[in-house]
This record gives sequence, structure tokens and C-alpha cells, in this order.
Amino acid sequence: MTRVYGMRTRHFLAILAIWLGPATSVCHGQSGLLRIGDAIPEYLARNPVKFTMPMGDLSQWAEGLNVRLLTYQQGNDSSKPAFLSSGGVPFGALQGVPPDAYFLFDTDGDGRLDYRTAKVLLPIWLVTRTSKVVDGTSTQVRDLFDILYEAFQSNEGMVLNDRTKPVFTAITKCNRDTLFPNRDIVYQLWYYFTFTERDPSQAISAMRILEQTYAGRYGALHPIVKLFEVESSLQTEDSSSARAALLELRRMAPDFIPGKYYGYVLEEDASGKAAEAAQLKQSHPDHWLVMRIDR
Repeated sequence: MTRVYGMRTRHFLAILAIWLGPATSVCHGQSGLLRIGDAIPEYLARNPVKFTMPMGDLSQWAEGLNVRLLTYQQGNDSSKPAFLSSGGVPFGALQGVPPDAYFLFDTDGDGRLDYRTAKVLLPIWLVTRTSKVVDGTSTQVRDLFDILYEAFQSNEGMVLNDRTKPVFTAITKCNRDTLFPNRDIVYQLWYYFTFTERDPSQAISAMRILEQTYAGRYGALHPIVKLFEVESSLQTEDSSSARAALLELRRMAPDFIPGKYYGYVLEEDASGKAAEAAQLKQSHPDHWLVMRIDR
């Protein structure tokens, strides 16, 4: 999934290089450029764009198709940003000249730029605003989370497990089917998978949104969401948040093997850690996570 984003980033920057020509790279000090915290609507109100050019597809999701680039000049101008727009809604800015070009995105939909990156992304709120929201009476998405739970609980795990095929089939279907019930939750899950290694801080942000959305839609959190929060927190070396999430996970699903495994991982007392390892090996010797112990 991350490779798809990488390919599309190179496509965007190649077009930008053609559009800008041999201009010099932009630095933060130049007037007219945006910074983290700047509001897109306010900037555009003061500086109306003059041109719109097609940029093609940012992602495979419907909201990322036919993205437009809003610009101030058709040619060599690196003194102002170019805005990315989906469905007439600006959601980010592109600044600089390749190979030093970079993106600034509004990741929470409040109109303010809050995330800088060298790669393109499609913010969660863009998909949320166009998705069909259905209450907990629609179980299609909840069933997908149940499938993930069973896969993590099994000896095979999630990746090499035929049980998870319906999950990835649903993700593919939701790319274009904007009427799929609670499609926004599926995108939040996909966003998490995409950013788990690329940028764990964005993965954690996705989990926070997913927690709120899922609980609001279904009346309670799913254990798999808490598991992903534990893993994301560990990736950012935030052991305090990982322990808090794990405590909630163990309360929700005391027999969930990944919860027991991460209890072992987060145990600081040497004798306690050894005891948990021994118990896991005795009770679940063939589980894919337990088999990581002592590797």
C-alpha cells in the first residue's frame, strides 16, 4: 500500500518539475509561502488563484481521483504554493521545486495546514464527507473487524491468512463505491495500514479518529482498534500510551492472545517477564506472536 503512495508521489513531482521548469528551490523564508498553522481559506481569500490544471489520480479512492492543482502562474513560479483540490475542496499545498518540493496538508478538515511530508496523502476527512453513514444496524464493517480479530487470534496471523481476504476485498470495493455503508471507517483502517511504517504518528491519529467513529457508530469500541493503538504507540516509543491502551484491550478481551503477548512485551520486571513468556509458550506455543519470543 505504501508503495502505491510512493509511485503517485513521483508522478506528482514529475508533473510539477515540467510545470515549474528550471526554477530554484523554494525556502521557507520566501514571501507568499505557507507554513504549518496557516489557514487555506484565508490565504486563498487574500490571494485568489488564477489557473487550474489536472493532476490526475492521487490515490485509488474516489476522492483521490481527478485531483486538480490550483496555481498562480502557468510556468516558472516558485514564490507561491500550488493547492491540491478534490471535488472543489482545497486540502493541501505543494511548495518548492523537485527534488526539494514538499506537501503541506490539512489532515483534520479544519482548513489549517498541520502536516508536512514529502509524499502525497488523501486526508481522512475528505473520504468521511462523501461516505454513506449508517448506524450500527449495518454490520458489514463490524464483521470485517471481527474477521481481523479472528485472524490475529489464530496461529497464522493476519498477513498469511485466507480469513482476511474479505477485509482486503472490501477495501478494494470501497475505493470507488461511495455508497458502501460506513465506508469512512474502512478508509480509516486502510489509512492506518498505510501509515503504520511510513509515519506512526499519522497511524496513531487515524486510530484516534477510528476509535471515535467506530464507538459512535456501533456503541462500543472493537478490541482490534485497541490492539492497533497498542502497536502504534509502541512504534513511537510511547510506552505509557501503549500500557493504557493495553489495559483497556485486556479488559475488553481477556482471552485475546495478542493482548497477552503485548503484556509480556511491556512487562518491565525481569522475573515477571520470564513468567509471562513461559505461560505464553505453554498455552499458545504455535501462535505467530508467541513464536517471536526469544528470537
